[in-house]
Amino acid sequence: MGEYDMYRDFMKSLITDFDWKLKADITRGIPQPDFQKPLSDTAKRINLPEINSETAPKGDFFECTSSRMSRRIYTQEPLSLFELSFLLWCTQGVKKVIGGYWKYLPDGSGRNYLRPVAAGGCMYAFETYLAVMNVTGVEPGIWRYLPLSHQIGLIKNIENLPDMINETFTNPGQNQSYATKAGVIFFWACIPYRGEWLGNGASHKGLLLDLGHISHQLYLATEVLGCGCCAIGGYYQETADNLIGVDGNDEFTVLCASVGHVTDEEKARIDGMPDKRNEH
Repeated sequence: MGEYDMYRDFMKSLITDFDWKLKADITRGIPQPDFQKPLSDTAKRINLPEINSETAPKGDFFECTSSRMSRRIYTQEPLSLFELSFLLWCTQGVKKVIGGYWKYLPDGSGRNYLRPVAAGGCMYAFETYLAVMNVTGVEPGIWRYLPLSHQIGLIKNIENLPDMINETFTNPGQNQSYATKAGVIFFWACIPYRGEWLGNGASHKGLLLDLGHISHQLYLATEVLGCGCCAIGGYYQETADNLIGVDGNDEFTVLCASVGHVTDEEKARIDGMPDKRNEH
């Protein structure tokens, strides 16, 4: 076996003529996992501004797609609560809840949660945690998005949060201290059983593809707002999991992204660079 064969095989499809769901818990009478983690009744919650066709900012699709890039140099201008609301709705909001999985759950107990981003089998396995550092009206700390009620709930306050962010992302291969200047860091944590319940061992590749949809949606949404983001895959796993308060086994960090208002220089960073497509 070659050095990378195991990782390459993971990228391949496991679909065959066999229905993987017949080996999954969905066909064993086990109830569908909760769509959203519960939050303590005593936890502080903030109602987010409503996002709809009237309130949402409008952006030209081509312009947002063409200008999309990772942006890392942030100003001290805080994100507004409305901007945070828009980013959360675009990436993990809920549009509608309908019945689902009728073939396997004929009792009608199945639910499909329709969101702005695609997910294989309509199984959304990710929770969105937020390390809030500079958002108007939101105290610094670790928060979690509650998509069913479109709220954020406080998980914990953390002293010296920028220092903890720096320790999470800066490593020998990457200096990502720019993240400490962001208004907020998104932490996407996976609860893999939500996918395993439906797809058994065939689910894990799909969960990562789903996260790609979420991450790219954040990029486009920040372009609409005129701010910027940078996805971060280089982080210390245990440090990140401890920071947001997950166990690292049944729920764990998979991807992060810094978001903030960016400097004019950052917006124009590649404008003066020559296009070398025609050079040989």
